[in-house]
Amino acid sequence: MDFLAIDFETANLNQSPCSLGLTIVEKDNVIDCKSFLINPKEPFATSCTKINGITPKDVVDSPEFPAVWENIKPLFMKYPIVAHNISFDYDVLKKALLKYNLQIPKMKLYCTFQLARKNYPEIQHFNLPALCEYFDISLENHHACECDSLACALLLIKMSQSPTFELTQYIPNSSKNTSQQRRNAFKSLFKEPEYDEAQVEYDDMWTLTFDQRSFVITGDIEGYSRDDLIKLIEDRGGTCKTSVSKKVDYLIVGMQNTKVVKDKADAKSEKIMKAEKLRDEGFPIKIISDEDFMQILHQSGKSNSFEKDWFEFYDESEKIKKLKAWGLLSRTATECKQLYYCGINSNGVLSKCEVIGYVNSNVAVISITNKPYKIHADYLKEMQPTKKEVEQLNAKYR
Repeated sequence: MDFLAIDFETANLNQSPCSLGLTIVEKDNVIDCKSFLINPKEPFATSCTKINGITPKDVVDSPEFPAVWENIKPLFMKYPIVAHNISFDYDVLKKALLKYNLQIPKMKLYCTFQLARKNYPEIQHFNLPALCEYFDISLENHHACECDSLACALLLIKMSQSPTFELTQYIPNSSKNTSQQRRNAFKSLFKEPEYDEAQVEYDDMWTLTFDQRSFVITGDIEGYSRDDLIKLIEDRGGTCKTSVSKKVDYLIVGMQNTKVVKDKADAKSEKIMKAEKLRDEGFPIKIISDEDFMQILHQSGKSNSFEKDWFEFYDESEKIKKLKAWGLLSRTATECKQLYYCGINSNGVLSKCEVIGYVNSNVAVISITNKPYKIHADYLKEMQPTKKEVEQLNAKYR
């Protein structure tokens, strides 16, 4: 695995960078570590100095950000970028680039905080010192940027050694508190900005059924015409509609043309606004980002549902560990217990099932009458019956 681990330290609450640590990894080996002091040309906040120990005197002879960026930009262009809680470091980088009218490069981003929480849900705390202790990584001086970037790099290397590790790309969210920064970042890539990303609370989709489902598309998805998208959906058994109604299952949201959308402030088309209203009223319409949709689409091939390889437990101890992480076993349990399922795959009847594997840290694979089915672990947990219901079921099987 090749990547660049970064860590910014800031001078004030404006997130003005005063130091930056970089660790270069190639083929899972650390090949170089760098650190830079940066003169923000802004006042320092005492609260920030207490955290990182950097004072105005420390940076008085240091270069400003553009000079540092000229030196390190090739690294950001070459490697995927990794940080612990990357939403912070990404915002610091964006603000610095925008401040000096520098172009924001396209980057693949990964967050060790999110990756740890996704792949190791049994860990109690996900801050960098706690994770370093868990994985036996030396962290000599927390909040010294060179130490933090190195620890972040070693953390990803160690986590990725697990055979079940899933590397999920970080996509900056579109929440209200970062929407303006995202707009500025996207617009800076174009000479005549007229497209923007809608401020939408997207539904997280682990599975997506195409067969006999209706879709509506709003906005543009880079590299695909509307006819291309319709064909891809119809090839998988779905149908495409031109307007949102109560009968629509999915709204796919691409980049919005701000010159024509109804809500220009939030870059929302009329289709988005109607879908949000229906969802708020309890209708089962799902709003999906173009990134999530294209990922599912590409992995689905010609099948009518989202198919993804799943993993069997390699031993009983791994199974127990997963069941505990999902809340299906108590923390003190030493063996598995009988679990139950009640849903469409059992004709609505409470039935015995066995967890036989998993897709990722949130999705389990269960066996019902010797057939495997994927189910979100939270749903499976909610299905578990009371002791009285179990007694009634056991009496039925006698």
